[in-house]
Amino acid sequence: MGKQESKQKRLAEKAKKWIYSLLIPSGVVAVVLTFVLSKHCSNTPPVAKTHIRPIEGSAPLEVLLDGNSSFDPDGEDLFFSWVLNGDTISNSSDFRHIITEPGIYHVVLTILDERGAIKRASSSITVKPPAKQPEISTKPKPIPVEDTGNDGIAGAHDENRDIRALNGEPDDPKIADLEPDDKDSLAPYYLVKIVVNSNLSQAEIWVDGEKALVVKDTPIIKTVRVRQKKVQHKFLIATKTDTCIKELFITADNKKIVCSP
Repeated sequence: MGKQESKQKRLAEKAKKWIYSLLIPSGVVAVVLTFVLSKHCSNTPPVAKTHIRPIEGSAPLEVLLDGNSSFDPDGEDLFFSWVLNGDTISNSSDFRHIITEPGIYHVVLTILDERGAIKRASSSITVKPPAKQPEISTKPKPIPVEDTGNDGIAGAHDENRDIRALNGEPDDPKIADLEPDDKDSLAPYYLVKIVVNSNLSQAEIWVDGEKALVVKDTPIIKTVRVRQKKVQHKFLIATKTDTCIKELFITADNKKIVCSP
């Protein structure tokens, strides 16, 4: 009985193979198998593309890193990894990042498809030192001094003198020509302007019997300094041929004396 059943099974298997060979030609089977294997076994690697902007600038520099142009030929989903100078900074397809220190930074984008195929793209970013900020001066700007025409005449209000006081400048701008020690020595003295004509342009000037110190000398105006005192000063302006003598009180700077022989 057992031998009979075994024989029947063998005959049935032969019959099945014969039927399949009639219904499905061998070429059709090869095409079907090739399609199935190609669908589930082959994998085209993805394509990695980076777009970084800007790629150069001064610190701190904010950059946009964009990998959205990357794609997989098989249409599979992609996984992203961004590495900056060896450190992973993001797993997003695009993002913004701030670089605070100057230097050259190497960027590597690695993409991975669903079946493990990997592709990389690299770029670099140059970060320069921060730009120097212009220094802002806290010192007030000087008020422009205009010529009022008074020129220190006694009794006239000298607007320029007020402006120079606001600017922290000396009463007489000509004092700026003196050395610092000379300026300090002017404390117990007044400055006097002596206006002369051409005959006295080379004259010597004496004050109270002493030769005066001329701090500013022009052909027409001689600026001298005189010691402060409560009595009149005697001025002698003389050449070998011409002489001018003036006696008057000096109570302030820039007193003007007009001297004609």
